[in-house]
Amino acid sequence: MTQSLTTTRFSYRPISSISRWVVAIGLVCSIVAGVALLTNVLAFEASIAARVLDSVFMVPASAPSGQAYIRYVADYPYVLVVTPECSAVFLTAPFIAASALLVLSDRFTVKRIMATLSISIGVILAINALRIAFIAAALAWWGMDGYGWSHTVVGSALSFIAIGVSTAIFYVALTRPGAPRRPRRSLQPE
Repeated sequence: MTQSLTTTRFSYRPISSISRWVVAIGLVCSIVAGVALLTNVLAFEASIAARVLDSVFMVPASAPSGQAYIRYVADYPYVLVVTPECSAVFLTAPFIAASALLVLSDRFTVKRIMATLSISIGVILAINALRIAFIAAALAWWGMDGYGWSHTVVGSALSFIAIGVSTAIFYVALTRPGAPRRPRRSLQPE
């Protein structure tokens, strides 16, 4: 018994192969753009982290517009520079690349892949902002000693948590039973 695309349990319009290639190329281009515009991304991440530092950790701070560092409002002797190694660009790139491959696989709907990717990137960005803000708070509270252990231990742990949570989101969203998937085409003639 064969099943046509129009009589599946979930109704959607199948996206063409060319459209899937366009989406996949767009995803790869977003990785290239993130790396090419890294200074702007770092400034954005510094701005978000400064807001988290001020509101969550109660350390008054700001990030000058367009600059990739956090400046403490009080008279602290340090500023925290957000370096490329601290950026979420390199944490999100594997998820974007995997999404591009999944789009080309024709196994899952593009809508589902993009929704999963959006949630995963949001989780990574939120945890990374929390990580940078915590490192900045530790620097303000305990000086260079606080910076060293917070950057090495807590920062690394939060990065692993972000990657783990995003991987779990991908796995659950793409393998849970009952979720809409593109039906496999039968190789048998109708």
